[in-house]
Amino acid sequence: MPEAELAEKVRGLCARDSKYKALLLEIIEVDKVYENDNFGWQFKDVKWSGAHVNVLMQEGIIKYGYKSNNATHFRLAVEREGLRQVLDEIPDEAEKQEWFKEKEVKQTFLNPELAAEFEQLIQTEKDLLGYWAQRLNPRIVGMERERAACLISMASPPDKGGIMRRCHTLIWGPPGTAKSVLINYIKHYFGAVGISPKATTEVGLTMDARGSGTDGALVMAHGGILTIEEIEKFPKTVLDTLFEAMSTGEFDVNKGDIHERKKAEIRAIAVGNDIKKLPDALIDRFDMIYFYEIPDKDTEKKITDDLYQQWLTGRDDYRGERLQAYLEWIKPYEPEITVEILDKIQKLKNAHIDLSEKKPDIREKEAFLKVSYVIAKINHRPLQIQDFLRAILLVDSQFNGSKYLALETIAKGLN
Repeated sequence: MPEAELAEKVRGLCARDSKYKALLLEIIEVDKVYENDNFGWQFKDVKWSGAHVNVLMQEGIIKYGYKSNNATHFRLAVEREGLRQVLDEIPDEAEKQEWFKEKEVKQTFLNPELAAEFEQLIQTEKDLLGYWAQRLNPRIVGMERERAACLISMASPPDKGGIMRRCHTLIWGPPGTAKSVLINYIKHYFGAVGISPKATTEVGLTMDARGSGTDGALVMAHGGILTIEEIEKFPKTVLDTLFEAMSTGEFDVNKGDIHERKKAEIRAIAVGNDIKKLPDALIDRFDMIYFYEIPDKDTEKKITDDLYQQWLTGRDDYRGERLQAYLEWIKPYEPEITVEILDKIQKLKNAHIDLSEKKPDIREKEAFLKVSYVIAKINHRPLQIQDFLRAILLVDSQFNGSKYLALETIAKGLN
């Protein structure tokens, strides 16, 4: 791993959780002790949680030394001294507040110049969903709908008054279609917690492997984003727990003497290769589902032309710092839904039901409102009928052609 990439990853981890510095320093010493061991060191040799194991595995900082049904051993996947040098530059917990002062200012977005920029943006830009979706990993060419859906999930508000307002996105299709590139970007630059079937066990998902139940991936992602790789490859026990968290924002921990219900208001963004391997009930919990195909030759030419061009021009804000700031800036905003607009979108919803040939789907109709609400939130204005029309396109990806044109005509008549 290049030194700059390692430094960026380690600093990001320590910014998210101050425990990582002490844990990594401990791992360096343990790794040195087991340097000549054929297998490596074990989980019991260091003070950490199952969630920390998952994160460090996914970030490529540790790797399996040996794994069997009876034992799992680990090794550092990066050079020890390089890791130590990075850690030496990161201050201890007592100095953390000052060290991350600039980052905290960015996260709370008290910068008046940035706030003024966003105020101007909402006045001049008519489609802020499209504007910001293009900037969700600007190195990706295409995937406009998929990036918009991910952005909607990221911006969706917490549940309120017994109503689930969080939005979940699933993108599936054959390997080599940039699905993982998109969600890894969200994980690295937007503080998402990531899980994969290769590195996440049921214990790591739900609770600290030592039994505290506080540091599982779902708890770490509470109030934020959970990215999921190869979702169809997880065992049923993991998928059942994901279903519970996506549905209710909570999950049960029943391990040994521990019987607790934990908060996990996650926004799931998942990718997979074969949707048919997922339980129908879990699929039903995703508000936006897209099949993404391998590009044809014309698309391949466009994508590679753009990649070549990037060598000369680069990409503005490729780490997504302005988008991070904007999402934080709009977080407290609650779009107004007037009685008049609610009446109009109910008529549009009913027209969709009449035009659609699919069987009744209550959750889909609920998703129309959830997604349209977030579109209004991203645009920082009251909900409009056009937001609802766009939400229908994003949620019901099969509703197009003459049926959509008919619905659009109805929407124009309601304005």
